[in-house]
Amino acid sequence: MVAIKGFKNPVFSNSSQVFLVTANGISTSYGIGSQYEKINGTWKKISEFAVRLGSNGMSYNRLQNSNKTPAGVLNILSAFGVAGNPGSNYAYHKVTANDYWDSNSGSPTYNRMISSNIGGDLEHLIDYQTPYKYALVTDWNNSQIPNKGAAIFIHVNGTGATGSCISLPESNMVSLMKWMSPSKNPKVLIVPNSDLENYFY
Repeated sequence: MVAIKGFKNPVFSNSSQVFLVTANGISTSYGIGSQYEKINGTWKKISEFAVRLGSNGMSYNRLQNSNKTPAGVLNILSAFGVAGNPGSNYAYHKVTANDYWDSNSGSPTYNRMISSNIGGDLEHLIDYQTPYKYALVTDWNNSQIPNKGAAIFIHVNGTGATGSCISLPESNMVSLMKWMSPSKNPKVLIVPNSDLENYFY
């Protein structure tokens, strides 16, 4: 990992926190997560740890059911979990047995949490006791474009690669949730190492 002096892409101009996720290529499900914060005008690395990606790696043109983590820049919208709020600065929803994530492409509630079983392609969130103990919701396909995909989260490690999310050890997940602050406009940057130079210097 090269030293980062600054993030040169304009999307970072108003951000002072970046969660960087890198991997050795676009096909691996293994990556590294690094927290960067701009302190007194200088970017500092706060921590670094192993993460898991989708079983088919990552893609800049990620589609539903590809098992690929979307590459590029994402924002955080909210947080949820089977357990209580560990200290997230985002609005937090404690999951109940009535909560589902709608992945039915074309549905009015596509890529949204809903409180009823409407059938079809749904995730019953409470069934994922370990990975969804704590989770951050990204804005991937927040505009609900059909077949672009849904339910792209940052969450606790499960048993291996993810469907398309980013997962990390529970202790790092809790630290990340406590660290990320909406007032600092944090960004999530997901890229293969070969593309790092496109985003920072």
